[in-house]
Amino acid sequence: MIFVRRIISILILGFVGGIVLASLTGFAWPVVGLFLVLIFAFLSLFFILARQKLFLALAIIFIGVVLGLVRFNFSQTDDLSLPDCKNVEKKCVGLIVNDPDRRDVSTRLVIKLDSAPGKILAITDNFTDYAYGDKIELSGKIERPQNFMIDQGTVFDYQNYLLVRGIKQTVYLPKLKIVARGQGSFIKSQLFSLKNNFLANLRRALPEPAASLAGGLILGDKGGLGKQTEDEFRKAGVSHIIVLSGYNITIVAESVLLFFSWLTPALAWLLGIGSIFLFVIMTGGEAAAVRSAVMGAIALIARRWGRTYDAGVALVFAGFLMILWNPKLLAFDLGFQLSFLATLGLIYLSPLVSWALGWSTKVSDIGARPFIGGLKEIICITTGAQLAVYPWLLYKMGKASLIGFVSNIFILPPIPWAMFASFLTGITGFFSSFLSLLFSYPTYFLLAYILKMAHFFATLL
Repeated sequence: MIFVRRIISILILGFVGGIVLASLTGFAWPVVGLFLVLIFAFLSLFFILARQKLFLALAIIFIGVVLGLVRFNFSQTDDLSLPDCKNVEKKCVGLIVNDPDRRDVSTRLVIKLDSAPGKILAITDNFTDYAYGDKIELSGKIERPQNFMIDQGTVFDYQNYLLVRGIKQTVYLPKLKIVARGQGSFIKSQLFSLKNNFLANLRRALPEPAASLAGGLILGDKGGLGKQTEDEFRKAGVSHIIVLSGYNITIVAESVLLFFSWLTPALAWLLGIGSIFLFVIMTGGEAAAVRSAVMGAIALIARRWGRTYDAGVALVFAGFLMILWNPKLLAFDLGFQLSFLATLGLIYLSPLVSWALGWSTKVSDIGARPFIGGLKEIICITTGAQLAVYPWLLYKMGKASLIGFVSNIFILPPIPWAMFASFLTGITGFFSSFLSLLFSYPTYFLLAYILKMAHFFATLL
């Protein structure tokens, strides 16, 4: 069993290396041919020279490289032709395939046109209530997305950022006309409706930006936070609290298991796994959330079959499945990269931080269950995650805030309570406005504290 695990680990390592190589240098069949020759040579040496394991390991890792190169090539598409949607006679018809991303001054729609491959990102106004599943007519100038400079002076690869999500073109302020509603998946429509009604309950009970912060904590929705608040969170090094994580996923799974505990263990287990992936679909299916969902599902599977849950193995397996499905995640999705590195730091660096500080705190099973610890635990997990993320963030963005090592110590402790209070405020809004308002007072106190602390630490820079 250990031998098989090592072979699989080496193969995955080679596969990841092949994806990275293809993303940096492009795909070329002669390169694949070279690696095939090396594989044949190392396998020959393995059988000739008394089965030396080094040659077998090299052959396996190069097999992984070849598989990575070929998989990345199949994920590429050369069809980037621009559909003509400018003329009245050539209006394009398409379907809104994601929940609209509503922001302060605009709404972003992901549209799948009937007459063109891939998806289009349409940036429009906030005056029309667009929804997932709307069939629309579109007229406007469709363009390829352009990379742009960010505050730190580095170029943001916007083209590949969108391409990871299957979006090939953009259109700014097009003329849109809804021709039909309810043309999408019934399940997705109901999930998005549930999410939007929950967020509406929060907005009725809480003022902004507290309501948007509550939505970010529970569902990862931060559209209404505003640029200033988002910048303050980024400068304070606490942007991660409004991104879906293993904590959110675990709470969902544990809640479902508890609610259905009266059923047979097998049925409750299936409902728990199902709830995880339905929750991820409802929240938009971003890479960090999918990674957390896969890890959460692995934890439930391990529990069901009485196996020990290894967070490190679960992380590697989850990452491999996601890269296998969409190789561009590894090369072009910064959110996936940072989420993976942060979890890696939580699992492996946090115990080292605890040991280095001479504390007996045990930081384990990250992602397997909700983690509400004391000050020492918070210092350990925060430092571990920051140490793993900081070098890569510095490389990609040209700048990274060290204040996060301190700010997280003050901001993280009330997060679980703020999440719980926000959930009560939103869920009771479906039944009683009075109860929702009642719960909103302690909720606002916690959220206001988080916002004030983020503002304070951001102003220190």
